[in-house]
Amino acid sequence: MPAPLEELVEEFVRAVVDSFEKLEILLTLSSSEHALSVDAIAAAAHIDERMVRDEANELVEAGVLTRTGEGGAASYTIDRGGAWAKHVDALRALHEANRMKVITLMSDAALRRLRDKADRIFADAFVIGTLRKKDPKKDGE
Repeated sequence: MPAPLEELVEEFVRAVVDSFEKLEILLTLSSSEHALSVDAIAAAAHIDERMVRDEANELVEAGVLTRTGEGGAASYTIDRGGAWAKHVDALRALHEANRMKVITLMSDAALRRLRDKADRIFADAFVIGTLRKKDPKKDGE
């Protein structure tokens, strides 16, 4: 049975943290006491600024981060009052205690997303094929 810390991280990774860039952004911001600019995050996490901006904005949309300012003047911080705050803390704690466990959870979640996508594509192929056979306009009738 997974530990409560692992359960929180697994839930967070499945729902929100779908890239290693997001992981690095969250780890960088969770270790800072104040908001950081895109260039500060990029330098600390060794990620391209454009990637930081895109991924951080996705984290804002998910309710994990808050953004102050726009464009090049934007800065980000963890939304400590948000629904994901305890998940961010759990992610940081698990990463400090067992980095490989975090990597494993992220890899497992990525494989699960790929399998789910393949399942949907496969299922859609049957639905679309069935709809085509029943559509008289497509059959020339």
